[in-house]
Amino acid sequence: MDNISVICNTFEKSRPPEIRIPRYLCADGKNYINELGNIWRMYEYTESSGEPEELYTTGLSFGAYIRTLSVDDPELKPVIEGFHDLEYYIKRFDEAASSGSELRNLIIRLKARLDENFENVPVRCIHGDAKADNLIPGTPPTVIDLDTAMHHYAAIDYGDMIRSSASKDNIKSDIVRLTEGFIHGMGDMLTERERKSLYSGLLWVTGELALRYLTDVYSERRYFSGKSREQCWRRSAELTEQLRLFMSKEDEIKI
Repeated sequence: MDNISVICNTFEKSRPPEIRIPRYLCADGKNYINELGNIWRMYEYTESSGEPEELYTTGLSFGAYIRTLSVDDPELKPVIEGFHDLEYYIKRFDEAASSGSELRNLIIRLKARLDENFENVPVRCIHGDAKADNLIPGTPPTVIDLDTAMHHYAAIDYGDMIRSSASKDNIKSDIVRLTEGFIHGMGDMLTERERKSLYSGLLWVTGELALRYLTDVYSERRYFSGKSREQCWRRSAELTEQLRLFMSKEDEIKI
């Protein structure tokens, strides 16, 4: 909630025209209350237009979110241990599983490539969970679920957005529209190194999520506690297939 407070302050000063974020209700100077040891929070109801966002607008929204926060570059505290850290998730899988897996080996090879591709790429204040479900349609749309805000590469939000929004049947055209919006939303601050890293961000978050679900198949300390092990297995397989699709279409996707 401290992170959300500084994010809200930045948005209040900048007032970007493309997007808004929820307005949290405050009591005694805090954006939450502690009632008998239980934390409660509330924000004003956000009316949805009822129509899903056009892909360009989805890209524009998450790009504008990063751009807005980059003006002040507020200090954000880590919330989830090892979040968006591939090495951390590889270690967690190795501790949980009694044997390796094809996905784990693929992630190891992928990580070596990503480490190289993200050299000299600036770190931004990002959303951390920039999937399409975290955008409420409207004029302007509202970016919600700010709990995972963190410092990382813009390509992480870009990758999550593409992974959750681009359809398999129209992958190239969908990615073009999402990318155009994202680049426009970030504006002049997007560096050439960042632009080249966007595709790598797509591989990063898709592979990471696949490995996290696979880890929950074996681990006693589970992240997706609301899903059965069988559901985690199926979701990991779906994401692995999606990752391989993105890798096979590199020449079409990369900008």
